[in-house]
Amino acid sequence: MRKKYAVVGLGKTGVASVRYLLEQDKDVFIVEENPNNPHLHDWDECPQVKVFQRELQREELKEVDAVVVSPGVPLTKFMFDECRSLNIPMMGDIDLFATTFPGKIIAVTGSNGKSTVTALLGEVLKAAGKETVVAGNIGVPVLEVLPTHAEYAVLELSSYQLELTQCLSPEIATILNITPDHLDRYVNFEAYANAKHRIFQRARCALVNKEDGHTIPKEEGLKYIVWTSQTPEENEYGLLRKNNETFLAKGNSPLMSVKALKITGEHNWQNALAAFAMADALGIPWKAIEKGLSSFPGLPHRCQWVRTLKEVNYINDSKGTNVGATLAALDGLGRNLEGRILLLAGGQGKQADFSLLRDMVKQYCREVFLFGEDAGLLADALKNTVPLHHVRDLKNAVEEAAQCAEPKDVVLLSPACASFDMFENFMHRGDYFSQCVMELPS
Repeated sequence: MRKKYAVVGLGKTGVASVRYLLEQDKDVFIVEENPNNPHLHDWDECPQVKVFQRELQREELKEVDAVVVSPGVPLTKFMFDECRSLNIPMMGDIDLFATTFPGKIIAVTGSNGKSTVTALLGEVLKAAGKETVVAGNIGVPVLEVLPTHAEYAVLELSSYQLELTQCLSPEIATILNITPDHLDRYVNFEAYANAKHRIFQRARCALVNKEDGHTIPKEEGLKYIVWTSQTPEENEYGLLRKNNETFLAKGNSPLMSVKALKITGEHNWQNALAAFAMADALGIPWKAIEKGLSSFPGLPHRCQWVRTLKEVNYINDSKGTNVGATLAALDGLGRNLEGRILLLAGGQGKQADFSLLRDMVKQYCREVFLFGEDAGLLADALKNTVPLHHVRDLKNAVEEAAQCAEPKDVVLLSPACASFDMFENFMHRGDYFSQCVMELPS
């Protein structure tokens, strides 16, 4: 008998899940409650697909063998309670991938830096001649890379993607860091952290951030390696400073000067270090690791240089969608900056604690320009730090910051907020920022 799957949510991941299941000759129920979703009618000619614009009822669920939940769909829906009472398996696309992919999986999560580390490790493995796919939260749904005979899959995983995982068995897994985020979805920070920790459940090895105790696995007997942003102890990976130069290092052995990296800022040195540590644990030769790291140009919207105008650098960090990401950008850029930072911030704050930004803003910023839905909350949290400017929109923020900036300064878009109040997503926001910067008169 043909198995029936219900796919809930028709974002990129949900669409990929439907296509994958149809290729596997499954019957599919689609649940998508947004009447304006552009993919609702993609399967009108497929008789084995039923589309529901509401939650499935108990009698309908009895026809279903398993439910595939897209990561953007919260698990608090009534139909999921019914699934639990009926003992219907619920899963995400990650489990579908993990039970099919023939090679080794490296799994990367964290509140910040996970996209860059995932991409870096992919470049390193390719530089070593390993057939590698890079997918997940980085923008390519994992099921879209199947079928593949790749030796490695490097997956960026969000807390949403990890909530239902049961079959993921990574060769090596890491939580780079955990700072408060998505508290509009989770009841508290502990629940958010617990979702992240599911990455370690069946892992063979873990990479741990020495400075963040929240990244330490709870599983007994799990082998792990350690990285630190400080001078490493024996067998640790860290940043070693010698003769006014900084190196990625293992113990006392300098492995690679950060001068060889194209990506800038100490937070990116740490990202490169995490990728180095995982590649080394996988047995990749150091020369191949260095080649992969040194060739990586950086990802769009992550501390991406846009333009230098009148000796002022304009940096697009639109992926800074939470406080921790903005703190990393401020510290990474500000620590070695001759001038000051003019910060552009605002959007949907997701119930974040913006007061965590105060010390870094006072230390590195000249002025802050606030826009979007939660600009007022940011202003309340940052009052009495540096001059604050409420602006109508991002374009005004760019124009006013350009007027206030001095030579050697940086105008930094790192919003500490989600983008959905004014933009389609963080990419749209970053592209618009870059457009506004390029329109500034020379």
